[in-house]
Amino acid sequence: LDEVVAERSSTGFFLRLPQTVSRYARENFRLQARIDDFETYFADERRRMNGIDPRLLEPSGLDRMLGDVEHLLDETGSVMLTAYANLLTAVLVLNGLLHTVARDQGAGFYRELLSGLEDVASARPGFALRQIAELALAEPDVVERIRTADLSDLTVPSLPAGHTRNALKRFLEDYGYRGVREAEIAAPRWSEDPTLVFAALRSHLADTTDLGSRDRGLKRAREEAEGKLKKSVPLPLRPSVTKLLDVVRRFTRMREHLRGHVVEVLGMFRRVALETSRRIDAREPEAGPDAVFFLTLAEVRRVLYDENERVAIRVQRRRLEYERNQALPEPPTTFVGFPPEGAGVGSTSKRLRGLAASRGVAEGRVRILRDPSDAADFAPGEVLVVAAADTGWAPLFLAASGVITELGGPLSHAAIILREYAVPAVVNVTNATRSLRDGDLVRLDGDAGTVEILGA
Repeated sequence: LDEVVAERSSTGFFLRLPQTVSRYARENFRLQARIDDFETYFADERRRMNGIDPRLLEPSGLDRMLGDVEHLLDETGSVMLTAYANLLTAVLVLNGLLHTVARDQGAGFYRELLSGLEDVASARPGFALRQIAELALAEPDVVERIRTADLSDLTVPSLPAGHTRNALKRFLEDYGYRGVREAEIAAPRWSEDPTLVFAALRSHLADTTDLGSRDRGLKRAREEAEGKLKKSVPLPLRPSVTKLLDVVRRFTRMREHLRGHVVEVLGMFRRVALETSRRIDAREPEAGPDAVFFLTLAEVRRVLYDENERVAIRVQRRRLEYERNQALPEPPTTFVGFPPEGAGVGSTSKRLRGLAASRGVAEGRVRILRDPSDAADFAPGEVLVVAAADTGWAPLFLAASGVITELGGPLSHAAIILREYAVPAVVNVTNATRSLRDGDLVRLDGDAGTVEILGA
């Protein structure tokens, strides 16, 4: 396609840049005012929802709580999507600028300019857990417990009393609404199942990486990239470039912050769902304790109001269908007609390609994780390979030498977090979990978007 698209002069782009950036800066100001109002509303709703015990509600009360959560999700999602739309538009302008002044090096510039943004909400849990690991080193009995106990037996109350236990309690109070596959309300949150939290803590206790030097390197690379970019544009345009970078960084932080609110609301949905499932289980044990996750909202409401409503057979049929679908290989991202045969089959090539997400080159042994329980003995320096990475996996990112995912892009939540952590990453590597094997020695290049298998 590039061969048939004529190159256009950059003069028009540069002439329009100040006006374009000013427009986005104004939009950022208006959106920030809207978000400030929303934050007050959200804080009030969060406080109200957290004060409700669903177990004590009559069916009408539980239905009303469900409706309130639906409304809160609509409001929160609307604000987040507005921020995301503004981010995408500003990123298009930034990418246009980078392509104009840096050509093929523009993508690398982008990753450096948007690394180490500081105070990114989705990156906070990983940093907080790393600090707790450093705190634990002063309490040998806590370290021994975390290192030797079965991961499934580790809970905050099971730890010896002290600073580490108190810090973990606060951690789960602040971030317990997050979890692996956190956009799926059927998936448990860290507050319910802290397996991943303790797995990451165990890895951090064995990791000697100096995060301070890593952070300083990030900041230095970002400042150097920004300096190069400004020198490459005419002097009168440099203030506009500074403003554009500020807008993109602000929208990025804003989007990650609001995503956290969306996940919190999904956790509220889960509270209502679990209570509904408890009531179904009391009425129809054969439906299973997770019955509600196989019902539509309309069916949930019928169950709440009609004690004679029976759903067990329907739930069992849908659960079987879900399990069959889970066992199938993932279809390709795009195809015409039916998925081609062999979809989901791993590559035999020694060189895999994906999308560059976080700068740097890393070598290490592959560790494929499909479930938090697989991370019990995740070793610092291993290359973490997952089908899809979200904030729920983030505590392990800091212990990994690199990360490879089958899904995602440079603007995905995981990519943003990985750039904050300065962990090299390649995302969108088709069938990575099938093409790679535990223990494979690989070199991943987070600038080129490649993964090279060096040996077994």
